[in-house]
Amino acid sequence: MLSTRLRTFPQAIRIPLLSSRRGIKIRGSKAFIVTTIGLAVFTDIFLYGVIVPVIPFAFERRMHVNHNDVQMWVSKSLAVYSVGLIVGSIVFGYLADRMRNRRTSMLLGLVVLVAATIILCLTKSLALFMVGRVLQGLSAAVVWTVGLAVIADTADPNEVAYLMAYPGIGMNLGIFFGPLLGGIVYDRAGYYSVFYLCFALLVFDILLRLLMIERKNLPRKLRRFSESSNDHDETKHTGERDVELMQPETGEPTGSNESNSNGSVSGVSNMPNEHVNETTTEETQAQAREHYAPESAPGRLSSFILKLPPIFRLLTSWRVLTALFQSFALSWIMAALDATLTIHLNDIFGFNSLQASLMFLAVAVPAFAEPLAGKISDKFGPRFIVTFGLALTAPFLILLRLPQHDSTQQIVEFAALLAVAGLGLTCVFSPVLAELTAVTTEIEARSPGIFGPGKGFGQVYGLFNVAFSLGSMVGPFQAGAVVNGAGWGMMTLSIGIITLVTLIPTIMFTGGSIFRIRKDALARREQGPQYPLCES
Repeated sequence: MLSTRLRTFPQAIRIPLLSSRRGIKIRGSKAFIVTTIGLAVFTDIFLYGVIVPVIPFAFERRMHVNHNDVQMWVSKSLAVYSVGLIVGSIVFGYLADRMRNRRTSMLLGLVVLVAATIILCLTKSLALFMVGRVLQGLSAAVVWTVGLAVIADTADPNEVAYLMAYPGIGMNLGIFFGPLLGGIVYDRAGYYSVFYLCFALLVFDILLRLLMIERKNLPRKLRRFSESSNDHDETKHTGERDVELMQPETGEPTGSNESNSNGSVSGVSNMPNEHVNETTTEETQAQAREHYAPESAPGRLSSFILKLPPIFRLLTSWRVLTALFQSFALSWIMAALDATLTIHLNDIFGFNSLQASLMFLAVAVPAFAEPLAGKISDKFGPRFIVTFGLALTAPFLILLRLPQHDSTQQIVEFAALLAVAGLGLTCVFSPVLAELTAVTTEIEARSPGIFGPGKGFGQVYGLFNVAFSLGSMVGPFQAGAVVNGAGWGMMTLSIGIITLVTLIPTIMFTGGSIFRIRKDALARREQGPQYPLCES
């Protein structure tokens, strides 16, 4: 009932400008859809980060947690958020592929996010605060699974990475502005003012999600304008037809073309077409069942894999596993820097929280180059750009150990090193999402309908979200332990090594197995030049 009301609410309120033909085209355009999903990602990350600098004070002053236990409860709040995110990613990813209307899922996720924000704003109970964090994780799962699936539905095959770059920009801006504005507003205006900022952003997010029209629903929305135009034309020509009835016939009757187009095409020719389509679909599925199997899999193993739920089919692909490992490593590196950079900047430069937050701008600014990385990936494939990004990131992460004393030159050097490392990370995010989209599309083409109406995008992005969340959990613990045990320099070396390790499967499998590419090239060379037959 709730989902039905959410789906029909925008149709119940018709605003002339937005409900016009031009308005509907804008609401269903690629630019509007990508902007809506990008803002949804920004809102999710912003609401997660804006209360990070506030949580310790809220626990101690509003919930009366003992000062010595504050850090433990902060860690627990981060953990329950990750649990909600991981569980929600799997569940909502599956449901998104089974539902024909992804926009309804986006609106339901927004309801959950509003509820979570209200709870976090008003509660003075630790238990309710944890419930609010779980709900926040669930709403984030909707954005990162369903939202990315909406972009995958919208994008043409040659622009997936380019369009996926814009949620990446939203993510980086949310990571930067969330904690920064949260700390400033809390210091200047108090606890509730932080949430006033959150609700203002939510209102804007709500409006865009309500207005958005999925591309697949756009023709149906525009059809009513064609129908009303036809009704007007019929009314206009009624008098003309009445006059013609009183005159002798001197040719073909008026409206014969309309009769043919509506009668013969839709009435006569549809029956054989339906029969042909059914037969073709059955043959395609039968061929797909024989064709689809993991590389080098024995017959029994292949038969076993074909019986697994569809989401496990994705995990039999080396390309999917490689992309998931890349997202895990990317999240690990980002979370490691988030957890340790502020304290390190305070130790060597004496930075306060505001100055440390501004240093994160060096990571956020390169994100605006992400659409360019996406275009390169779409044109030349993901292997080159992802390899370049990881190869660029690794040495500059390791070199972050060099600035060791407080001076303007050292501060500039540190910011420059961080910016180049951030540029390298920017080259990874959207090509990885495009790679997951491409592999899922190939599996769906081999076994049509295997994932349901959603074509598997919700499930594969759910897996991406799980991998990314696990990296976010591992990164802070690993980085914190290394810094405490061996210092900042060893920590930067460790995440540099992680980046280099990620290069190995990237070179081997991203964009297609390098072994199969070489094998196909050798086979074509042995066959010699092939000359196509002339078509008549």
